Amino acid sequence: MTRRSKLLVAGVAGGLLLIGAGAAAVVGPVSEAERSSFDPDRGRDLLDDEDADEAAGDDAPAVTVESVEPPEGGPSPAEDVAYESVLVLGSDAGLEEGDERADAIAVGLLLEEGEPVLFSLPRDLWVDNPCEGHRTRLNAGLYGCGSDASGIELTAAMVEQVTQLTIDHVVEMDFEGFETVVDEFGGVEVCTDNPVRDPKVDEDWGLPGGCVDADGEQALGWVRSRGTLEEVDGTWRYKDGVDDLTRIERQQELMLELVSSVGDVGSAYELRGRLDTLLDQMRLSDTLDLVRITDLAWSARGLEPDDIRRVSFDVHDHQTEAGAEVLLLDEPVPDVLVRELEDGQRLLDAR
Repeated sequence: MTRRSKLLVAGVAGGLLLIGAGAAAVVGPVSEAERSSFDPDRGRDLLDDEDADEAAGDDAPAVTVESVEPPEGGPSPAEDVAYESVLVLGSDAGLEEGDERADAIAVGLLLEEGEPVLFSLPRDLWVDNPCEGHRTRLNAGLYGCGSDASGIELTAAMVEQVTQLTIDHVVEMDFEGFETVVDEFGGVEVCTDNPVRDPKVDEDWGLPGGCVDADGEQALGWVRSRGTLEEVDGTWRYKDGVDDLTRIERQQELMLELVSSVGDVGSAYELRGRLDTLLDQMRLSDTLDLVRITDLAWSARGLEPDDIRRVSFDVHDHQTEAGAEVLLLDEPVPDVLVRELEDGQRLLDAR
């Protein structure tokens, strides 16, 4: 069954492109945040050395694609669009290298001219993993590849292979960091038709129904819940249609609220007061220097949700030969970018 994945800033870490990067710029020196060495060529070298199609060992089609041909009458490659990209990751554990998986995977493209572009990829997307020599879920990239590539280097390479775009920077945040961001910005509004709970998230977690101002803990439970129960006529039952893509849609809604909250901040001093506890909750690649982070912060501060070009992808369920339940793209990401963005082909040709 095809499901529409309306992926914007997707996932627990999605808002970091607009919030976390700005936090680092206003709060203090980047050295206060945990830094990770990021050499994207280390991951790319693994892709060059591995014949993933032959090693895949599964009947699912590979997501690796050839370069997309420009549409008839479209712009020439000489008119490439200059962009800077940020891979934003939300991890399901602490920020200890090799111990976490990516719970959310978002890509932001900051264009030299034009509105920014944001999209995300499902964590269960079944892709070639050059370290393992066969396909795995995309979120497994954060395990890294021993001394050959770190988790963020391997994940960036896998994302580049799927999207045919170049990844310049990486920002990562875990669950605790998400809670802290929500609390620092005064909470977010969450609306549900009925009371909800999910014992798999936490026995005590739940929302009363209607619209509530959720704190960080409540908001995190909402975006993590996959087995959401709702109370209807005094009976608790599973809420229909809830899955990992539902979680992504919930996460998007909260991230949009947080983006709007940043826009309401009146001064750098006020923003610093709200964000001065956040740097130790995130990991930044060492490609993000203070000057560039400052640029990101102030260019993003005035953005409204409608100022961001968003791309959606269709996916379908697939069971691997080993019985794993994963997701496959209905259409390669580059094809979607070319169709949905007027400068999509030039983005792909840019580097």
